[in-house]
Amino acid sequence: MLPQRAQAYVALTAGLAIAAVALLLVVGERPLVDREWLVLAVAGLIGLEHLFGTRLVRGGAQGETTTHEEAYIVALALLEPAPVVVAAVALGFTIGSFVTRRDPVKAFFNVSSMTLAAALAMLAVHGLGGGTSSSDRAIIAVAAGAAVFAAVHRLSVSGVLTLVGAGAF
Repeated sequence: MLPQRAQAYVALTAGLAIAAVALLLVVGERPLVDREWLVLAVAGLIGLEHLFGTRLVRGGAQGETTTHEEAYIVALALLEPAPVVVAAVALGFTIGSFVTRRDPVKAFFNVSSMTLAAALAMLAVHGLGGGTSSSDRAIIAVAAGAAVFAAVHRLSVSGVLTLVGAGAF
């Protein structure tokens, strides 16, 4: 069982993810999706990639698995509206949790953390001019969004691992 502080951290991460997605839906572009098949295909690829992730052990049985979500986010952000990018990441991580039979609490945190990171990344993309145009500005916006995604995800995972005693923050 997770320590109480870690439980609160997981709940906070989920709450922040919900708030970030809600904000993205308010400010995001319309339509919400252009190519449903593309979003489902990317979500499926993210889910299947969990079978091939690199496992990094951090203190005891705790650790993290690294995959390449940033690449999917960049590609999808250049092709689809921001809200659906977040949906693909969340769905992909949900699929990945089932495929790898991840513990439910860990799966809930992972999906929440990735949703938060993706939503904040897409808010950055939107704030910098959006990603679905073919302009240089769109490419810069998406690159900045990828950096936001990586930073938020790294901080989120490091925080929970610290709270469960699996390493320093």
